[in-house]
Amino acid sequence: MAWRALRFLGLVLVLGTGLLRGGSETVEWLVSPSVASGSLVLVLCGFNAATTASAAFLPSGVSCRLTSAAGGAWTLELVQAAPSAGSIVVPGRGFHRAEYRGPLPAGAQGMLRGEVVGVQAPPFLLPPPDGSPGVPALPAAAAGAGMSPGLPVAPVPAPALRDYFRNFSAREPVYFAVGLGEKLDAKFQVSLKYAIFGTSRSGLCRDLYFGYSQTSLWDVETDSAPFHDTSYRPALLYYRQGTEREGALSRIDIEAGYEHESNGKAGSDSRSVNIVYVKPSFRFGDPDRLALTIAPRLYAYTGKSDNPDIPQYRGYCDLGLALEDHHRGWLLSATLRKGTRGSYGSAEVALAYPMRRILPSAPEADILLQYFSGYGEGILDYDQRFDPQLRIGVQLVR
Repeated sequence: MAWRALRFLGLVLVLGTGLLRGGSETVEWLVSPSVASGSLVLVLCGFNAATTASAAFLPSGVSCRLTSAAGGAWTLELVQAAPSAGSIVVPGRGFHRAEYRGPLPAGAQGMLRGEVVGVQAPPFLLPPPDGSPGVPALPAAAAGAGMSPGLPVAPVPAPALRDYFRNFSAREPVYFAVGLGEKLDAKFQVSLKYAIFGTSRSGLCRDLYFGYSQTSLWDVETDSAPFHDTSYRPALLYYRQGTEREGALSRIDIEAGYEHESNGKAGSDSRSVNIVYVKPSFRFGDPDRLALTIAPRLYAYTGKSDNPDIPQYRGYCDLGLALEDHHRGWLLSATLRKGTRGSYGSAEVALAYPMRRILPSAPEADILLQYFSGYGEGILDYDQRFDPQLRIGVQLVR
């Protein structure tokens, strides 16, 4: 059956290629322009697409070229509104925001096009200053077809919408994998978290998140291809990423929260648990080369009436282990559980390797090899032990 699984996975890869964003693991900058009290305000927002921290440099001032559809060109010198120039470190999958200001030229009229000199960011459009004649902007599709009034159109997302999306970040791995056993099945997971008060806040509010994860087991081979089980896991959590440090212990992160898990079914198939948990994460080694992360998640049950004996199979701790070679690209991870009764428990081991290390034109994703053995791969069968399962798939987020 292995060839059938590979064929199914190939179809998923072909369909998914167009949905995956390419790019290198660097800090990418976007520009959000506005006008306030006769001054041009540029907010530079840098996103680190890598899973590890990346260094960047912020100058105390930047040059900005403006051109007007009504005629005219200017070069402005902008300075940081809140000085934080110099070398910065942008956390993995994280953001950094910097604001620059400078006087807007008195003769600037009409729609303005701008670009920041020396910063790898797309050009932007600035609406006509108050009292100046405007130039109607064309839709991006029309501009792409050559129907432009002489001004290159570079669509810029609305600041409010961009601020909304930058509050999202990854929580757990996101992947899709199919089985290599006698029965063709699939397993996939989506997971994210949302900064409730936004990423620009400081203090405790910055680190409060709403999290959501969903893991599904899919009987692809069965008639009508039903989902055998799905776990829905909303959570309210506190997460603080530690600072990089020198030495053997290079970073400590902390996560704590409340999580509900259920399978959305009724009657005898209903399963649900509520837990409060704390999850410290200790990373050892060089984050740019070889690093080992140990992340135990300790929890207590606050509700388990549908399945009161679940601690016998899950216990009170998940032990997460990850060994990552950033130089070569591979990641070996494991999640281990030990129930309170006898030898009950489970182990899931995964190996991920970047597709682009094999084929440079491939999507920015990992090839995933996943192995599970033990009790309760899904919450429906938490007290059942099936044959070990080996799967191969695609991982979008580590």
